[in-house]
Amino acid sequence: MSFEHYPFMTNGFTPPNDWATLYMEPGIMKHVLHMWRQDGVPADVPLIISESGIVAGPRGPGYLGVTGEAIWECDAFGAFFEQGGTAFYRPAINDGAAGHGSLSPEGGADGGGAYGTPAYTPYSSAHIINFEWLQHEAGANKIFPASADLKDAADRTVVTSYAVKRPDGNWSLMLINHDLNAAHQVHLVIDDAKHMSHPFVGSVALVQYCNTPAEDKNITIAATPDGMYTLPAGSITVVRGKLR
Repeated sequence: MSFEHYPFMTNGFTPPNDWATLYMEPGIMKHVLHMWRQDGVPADVPLIISESGIVAGPRGPGYLGVTGEAIWECDAFGAFFEQGGTAFYRPAINDGAAGHGSLSPEGGADGGGAYGTPAYTPYSSAHIINFEWLQHEAGANKIFPASADLKDAADRTVVTSYAVKRPDGNWSLMLINHDLNAAHQVHLVIDDAKHMSHPFVGSVALVQYCNTPAEDKNITIAATPDGMYTLPAGSITVVRGKLR
């Protein structure tokens, strides 16, 4: 069963007006998928998003910064598949989150150059999802449940997390810091079915797309011995590597 997903605007009259709307998307997506099943869509019928975007028309005047639209799309994509969604389309006709990044490996004005070439940059939702978090066109990426326990004074979840085991055997975590005003440290704990923890070991890829572009990173570092990583304000981070 297919449906469209435009959570923050109806017929061009109710745009999001500030960054605070970004905290809502993971809960909205989980509710939508649960609603379809509760309304009688059988468990064996695939759920498909045929079109998507943060808005269904012109964006409102509120502040979404450099990374706001990419944060929305990464949360929408991650939550959809974590909750059992089957296919998520972001067609060129509406170009998803207001055009920030092309799903084509060739990139685009906002998405950097072609993957694997010197012109490539990861700083768009499309490239973060397809090439940094997931392994593109290489087989099945297996998504596992993940969560973070940091809440703000309004009881909103500050950090969302999405975990994948890629076809190349690497584990990849996409971590989104919704706090526009502060960086936060996170302690990564990856448990198996027997509740044994497996930290990252050796070298890990660290990609960070930040609301302050000077903080962007696309580097390889040694896995931290204590599992602590810093998420810049208003950022999307991917940590990727082997587990012990």
